[in-house]
Amino acid sequence: MKKTITIVLAVLTISTTMLLTTGCWIFKYDPDYEHTFESPSGEKSVTVRCDWVCRPDVYYEDECIFEYEGSGFMEDIQWEVEWVSEDEIILSAPSTKAKYSDEVYTIKLPD
Repeated sequence: MKKTITIVLAVLTISTTMLLTTGCWIFKYDPDYEHTFESPSGEKSVTVRCDWVCRPDVYYEDECIFEYEGSGFMEDIQWEVEWVSEDEIILSAPSTKAKYSDEVYTIKLPD
């Protein structure tokens, strides 16, 4: 009986841990900040999702192709996307925020 209880508790602990670590990604992003940017031809699009401290992640075809590794920001940053070509974008902080002028990233879209 003790062995059965131990096994059940172990399974519940493992299941709960897996649910919490894989299921909590939905809490990572601010639901109010998800913007989709279409390419000039309209054939491709990227989505920029920001977490609660405005760190952007860029998604292409539901795959994360860029994750911001910095510590985040203490104010709202509305990230901008400029299409260089159909396969390359530039992600940058708004030009109105001079203190973030070095936050510019060139990102290639996967084939």
